[in-house]
Amino acid sequence: METKSMSGVNSTGITETRADFKRFEIQDFDIIFGVLYGVIVLLGLIGNILVVAVVKRTPSMHTTTNFLLVNLAVADIITLLWNPRTYSFAFYPIHPRGVLGDYICKFFTGNAVISVAIGASVFTLSTVAVERYHALVKPMKRLRIQAESVKYVITVIWAVAFLITIPDFIAVHYDVRYNRCICPFSLEAANELRVHVLCTVSFLGVLPFMVLGFCYLQIIRGIFFQKTIIGQAQGEEDTKSKKKLAKLLISVTLAFYTCYLPYGTFISFIALSNKTDVIKHQDTYIICLKVVEFLVTCSSFLNPILYAFQSTNYRQGFMAIFRLSVQNSMLLTSCKGVRKGETEKDKVLKSSPSLGRSPFFGRQLFNLNRVSVASDITLGELNYQSLRTSNVSFQFVNTERSPSSHNAVDSYLDLRKKDVNGKEIADNFDNSHEKQSSIASKRRQKVMAWEDKDTVQLQ
Repeated sequence: METKSMSGVNSTGITETRADFKRFEIQDFDIIFGVLYGVIVLLGLIGNILVVAVVKRTPSMHTTTNFLLVNLAVADIITLLWNPRTYSFAFYPIHPRGVLGDYICKFFTGNAVISVAIGASVFTLSTVAVERYHALVKPMKRLRIQAESVKYVITVIWAVAFLITIPDFIAVHYDVRYNRCICPFSLEAANELRVHVLCTVSFLGVLPFMVLGFCYLQIIRGIFFQKTIIGQAQGEEDTKSKKKLAKLLISVTLAFYTCYLPYGTFISFIALSNKTDVIKHQDTYIICLKVVEFLVTCSSFLNPILYAFQSTNYRQGFMAIFRLSVQNSMLLTSCKGVRKGETEKDKVLKSSPSLGRSPFFGRQLFNLNRVSVASDITLGELNYQSLRTSNVSFQFVNTERSPSSHNAVDSYLDLRKKDVNGKEIADNFDNSHEKQSSIASKRRQKVMAWEDKDTVQLQ
């Protein structure tokens, strides 16, 4: 009803009261908030992508709770990517009008897509709370979500979030009179669509908050006061892990509602206020609205920080990814330097052809022109101790991105520099390879067939 009423107003003309709202113009604080949003969006995207990557690459973290936290991270990523407040103030002067302008408002410069992500975040937090409640307080009841079925729960979460926000998609439009997108939660429309606003705040704010409060109060009472949950724990480590997980989830929930509560309270206040008063104090209300909207965006930025400070698994996962990225960047940098001209490594490879192709390696694994993709290929690991033996045999061991696998040529060079008989070592290696020529020729035929079949794998 409220949405139809708003459409009637748009087609027949604006009421006199609404016409008193000022036309949008870029202010200094718009630029300040735009810069702040840019920083928050960049850091938030990095943090939430790391959360997804850590859970994906760590099999021990493939649990129901972590999968739901990944879903929360995905919702935060959508909130950050589709955040119109980063650029909308600069886009409004050239914003298209008519039907095209309405669609751009619905999917980009308006808040409709963000409403879906916010709904998914709220329902995900509620699902986590209910799942933890049944896991810790009511472990005997078969109402827990299994890791195999969590994907169906996540699908339902997004479907419900989308259905609830359909009225937002319908109501958002571009208003030429105000030179901006008008949504149900804007100063211009909140009073006219008060039923829509209050229902949304109740369904996405008040009711989930009651569910979260009940579940976590029961968990806190069972862990820290009545000790009933600790009594069920299997040892001290299990007790500590349950406490840590409870603290992490509670802190995430508190951070979420700390950021969203001011926004919901302010919008409800505007919806219940007299429109004349809103128009009279609109300059102050505009600044207040921008502040509470900024807090909403901060919620998507804070979660990865909370994980890093309170969860050992996430903290170790973040550090592992950071170390891997540093190693890969160093490797790529060294390879770029090699391409500029022939270095000592090229000379060593030319002086020892067996390093380039042998039955042990199968391919020219040490072709420095191909080392740039070493971060994506298992090169193998040399048994460096065997270099000091008489026949200097190489052992090829499959590894998964071992740091030493990236430094195979460097290690060989170091031995050449340190050992006075380095030249003799290389010659002995070649002679040893020639003595096994009959075996090597058969292996080489197999290797060549393997090369023709799987060339793409190593390129």
